[in-house]
Amino acid sequence: MSDAEILIFAQRSGDVRCRTDQPGGPGAATAYSPWSGIEVVVEHLAARVQVLRFSDTGGKQTWDDAIGASGNSLTGLKALARLASIWRYSDGEERVLRNILGRNPKIFWAYDGLRTLYIARDDLPRLLDLYGAWSAQLPDDASIAAARIMLGCILNRADPAAIDRAAKLTARDPISVPAKAAYAAALWRGGRSADAWPVLASLPPDTLARPDVSFWTALIQADLGHVAETVAAIRRAAPAASSSEERSLLKAAAAKVGR
Repeated sequence: MSDAEILIFAQRSGDVRCRTDQPGGPGAATAYSPWSGIEVVVEHLAARVQVLRFSDTGGKQTWDDAIGASGNSLTGLKALARLASIWRYSDGEERVLRNILGRNPKIFWAYDGLRTLYIARDDLPRLLDLYGAWSAQLPDDASIAAARIMLGCILNRADPAAIDRAAKLTARDPISVPAKAAYAAALWRGGRSADAWPVLASLPPDTLARPDVSFWTALIQADLGHVAETVAAIRRAAPAASSSEERSLLKAAAAKVGR
C-alpha cells in the first residue's frame, strides 16, 4: 500500500477534508465525519506518521501527539493500534496498547496485543511482566497463570510460591496440559526434577511428544542423567524453541548428557 493509499485509508477520504501542512493544528479537521472531531485528528496524525516513514524524530513525535490527542477515546486509541499493526510499527503499537492499559487495566485485548508483540520481538522479560499484570486482573484464568509460571522458570525468575501455585492449578484441573507443564517446570526450577518427571509423565504419549512439552522433558531428563530420553526430547523441542533463552536451556541440557 502506498503512502497516498494509507493516507486515504487513515483519513476515511470522502468524509473528511484535512489540512496536511500542520497536523493537529487549527483547521486540521474541518468537515463532517461520522467519527468525533478528536478521533479524526487522531487518524490524521497517525497517517502523517506513516507519510514521514518514521525517518526523523518528527514522525515519532507526531505519533505521541496522536496518542495524547485521543484523550479518553478508546475508539481513537484502537484506531491507532490498528494502524500501527498494519504498518508494522511495533514501538508505536506498544505505546498505544500500554496507554490503553494505563487508563483501564481491564481492556483485555490490549494484553493479547502486547503478548503478540513481545513474542515476535523475543522479549521474554517484558512478556513475563505483562503476564504478571494480566494475571492480577484475571486471577482465576489458569492458562495465564500457567504461562506466567513457565516463563518465570525459563528466565530463572520464578518466585518462591511458584511450586505451590502450580500445584493448586493442577489440583483444580487435573487434566490441564498447561497446568501440569507449569507444575513440572516449577519443580524442575526448584531443583526437584525427580518429582517433576512423574507429573509430566502422567500426560498422554501424544501430548508428551508435543514440542512445547518436550522442552520440559528435555530439561528434566537431563537433570536425571537420562541420555537417550534427553536427546530425543531436544530433537522434538528444538524446532519450536523460538527464544534465545529457550535455546540456551536446551543447549545446557545437551551439555549435561555429554552432547
